[in-house]
Amino acid sequence: MKKTIRKVLLIFSIIMLVCISGIWYFIFYRPTHYQRNILAENSISLTADELVNNYKNNEHKSDSLFLNKAVTVTGKVTDVRKNQEGKTIIFLGSKDPMSNVSCTFKSPTNIIPGTNVILKGICAGYLSDVILIDGVYVK
Repeated sequence: MKKTIRKVLLIFSIIMLVCISGIWYFIFYRPTHYQRNILAENSISLTADELVNNYKNNEHKSDSLFLNKAVTVTGKVTDVRKNQEGKTIIFLGSKDPMSNVSCTFKSPTNIIPGTNVILKGICAGYLSDVILIDGVYVK
């Protein structure tokens, strides 16, 4: 009886150790987009209008082309805001008044509305705007 209990406890302990190790790896060591050097990556270059039109015309195809990839976008800044985390969000206008390109920056930036800029970020998909994350100012 004691040997059976010891075996069960040993197996349970090993399973728990494996599970805790997996969770630890997932939380602390898994590679994420935050570890990417966006400026050094090759990217797809588009204007804000082209990017918005691609997503409006065929979202599924656009996801296969742009999602989780570095994208360089040229356009005119229509708005600058801060999100809940205090990060700067730059909105590049398009011909469609209901859709823009929003780019969230890792660090603060001094871009003002009305400026023509070139931004680079990782495409995170499309809601009503095309969303870029981890943005950097190129020019």
